[in-house]
Amino acid sequence: MMKQVIVAVVIIALGAVFFWQKEDTSQAQQQMPAWATIDAKQVNSMELRQAGKAPIVLKRSGTQWLVGKTPADVTAVERLLQDLSSMQPVRVVTRKRSHDADLGLDAQGVAILLSDSAGKHLLDATLGKQGANLLTTYLRPQGSDVALAMNKALNWQIHRSADAWKQAAPAPTKSPVLDAYTTSSETHHHDPYTTTATD
Repeated sequence: MMKQVIVAVVIIALGAVFFWQKEDTSQAQQQMPAWATIDAKQVNSMELRQAGKAPIVLKRSGTQWLVGKTPADVTAVERLLQDLSSMQPVRVVTRKRSHDADLGLDAQGVAILLSDSAGKHLLDATLGKQGANLLTTYLRPQGSDVALAMNKALNWQIHRSADAWKQAAPAPTKSPVLDAYTTSSETHHHDPYTTTATD
């Protein structure tokens, strides 16, 4: 009889733990702000701004990207767009602005604005430091007090200089090296050991 009571108590306890975990997870999910996925193909321009620096504006031109009027490094642009379009929040870091300096979301942060061809904003946020695990990046949506940890390491990409976004110049072609022993008059070279019929 005692064993049956103990078994029943254990089952009830396990059930309580299961439902508590389920409820706790549900509450955590409800606390996570909604996040709209970005379609990278719809992005027509990308603007990066940081305090004390000139803004960097990248614009799509057909299959090419431009920095001003200069062709941009398409691989670098597409890599950042891919990360931005696929990133998702993994946790809420804080709902206050008192930790902005620690998160790099103050003047250190990089404001990023993605727009489509009609000028509609697809992403308007500030990106800060990477998380302690180096696999996440802190982000605050424009107009919000909530700071999120996003599941992408973006810091090294968003801090590129304007020149680093430009397409690398093609390597100069080398001029063919002429054989030092070959001259333009080679065909008219006189062999001193060759004599004419009159010698």
